[in-house]
Amino acid sequence: MRGLTRGACPAAWRLFMEALIPVIFVAFFILVVIGIIYAQAQAKKRREDLARIATEINMRYDANDPFDIANRYEKLSTLNHGHNRSANNVIHGKVGDRPVKVFDFIYHTTETSTDSQGHTTTSEVAHYFSAAIFDMDVFFPALLIRPEGFLDKIAAAIGFDDIDFESAEFSSKFYVKSDDKKFAYDIVHARMMEFLLENPGWIIQLEARSAVATSGGTFSPDQFAQAIDFVDAFLKQVPEFLWKQLRER
Repeated sequence: MRGLTRGACPAAWRLFMEALIPVIFVAFFILVVIGIIYAQAQAKKRREDLARIATEINMRYDANDPFDIANRYEKLSTLNHGHNRSANNVIHGKVGDRPVKVFDFIYHTTETSTDSQGHTTTSEVAHYFSAAIFDMDVFFPALLIRPEGFLDKIAAAIGFDDIDFESAEFSSKFYVKSDDKKFAYDIVHARMMEFLLENPGWIIQLEARSAVATSGGTFSPDQFAQAIDFVDAFLKQVPEFLWKQLRER
């Protein structure tokens, strides 16, 4: 009798697990479907919000990229990452006489990992962020201004320093890099430092004939308009003598 009981329990457990496995697969399938439906609903709401915002700021919205942004601006270091690059959710128009594009951007990288047994796995990883680009009528020396991070401080400690300015507060909070230091100092004057300290979190690049801003992540719909306002305000801080010099180059 005891032997029968001991033998019956594993058999019953196997039957239970065999019955449970299909339930687990069905539940997993339902969760995947719910996730897809939720993602589609969020994407639809994002498109609707962006279309509304574009109308509010007198610009146009295109769910797909009408400008071939990934190829048109492929030399900009902000967008020149990975492969299979593309843009979507594009708000575009003009601020004054400057063409403007704000968009979501995606690129892929190939990443390799090795497990404890030495097996190597290669996978494609997608990266997402948003950016605003102002097309300019001058050619900029390359300039990068972004919040300073912990690794920047370590690099500075071992001699790989960025450009420092008279304001210790600004130099401690922002990383500035340019091959043309005079241009960097002309751009980042006292009023510009004050403006950037009052508007933290943005990464801005001046390069070729473009002024580019991003936050390093994906903009909320409201941040599309904020990015346009930020770049426009940034450019208004550039001294008139410097615009004259850039146009004469």
